[in-house]
Amino acid sequence: MQNLQKLARIYITAIAVNLAMLVIMIVIYVDSFSLLMNPYSWLGRTAALDGTPNTGSFLIFSATLIFNIFIWKQILNLLSDSSVWKYVLVRILVYLVLAGFIIMLFPCDRFDPVHSTGGGLVKGGLWALSAFMLYYFRGEFNIRVFYVLQFILFVSVLFCGVSFLLDSYLKGFSQRPLLLAIIVITGICLKKGINRRSESFSN
Repeated sequence: MQNLQKLARIYITAIAVNLAMLVIMIVIYVDSFSLLMNPYSWLGRTAALDGTPNTGSFLIFSATLIFNIFIWKQILNLLSDSSVWKYVLVRILVYLVLAGFIIMLFPCDRFDPVHSTGGGLVKGGLWALSAFMLYYFRGEFNIRVFYVLQFILFVSVLFCGVSFLLDSYLKGFSQRPLLLAIIVITGICLKKGINRRSESFSN
């Protein structure tokens, strides 16, 4: 239970810092940015679409990624000491997400294929880990709720994947439901896991 509680604290800290950094980047971004439609990677461009230098937002975007790498290393250390580390899939996914954060340090306007690969590893890895967590804690859910959450995860990743593969104008928007699903479902799973461990300990 102690590892789960530490993981939950790290998770909340990561969400709070990333949201704060996002607000700052949007404010200082040298071009207009649509919170609904534009890909988040645009905030990390070295220059806006019209060529105007985007130094401030780029540096904060990079600092946020470095922070995420540090946080993810802490998560890796916690998971390596837990029972889930015996699953090869979990180990692979954790390292893929770490690699994705590192690769994303290459700005999208200079190294688009490289940056996009990193973004795919992060989003895909986080999605797969949240799906695994949902399955791992399935006994804590009403069966209907469990299937609804699984459905939301699969539809959101399918929508995002297809939008990026087709280079659709919705590809920026498609990130939102996927990230929201990952954040909410991961948070629910952590809460369920902590509650289960607390009940077991009290009994």
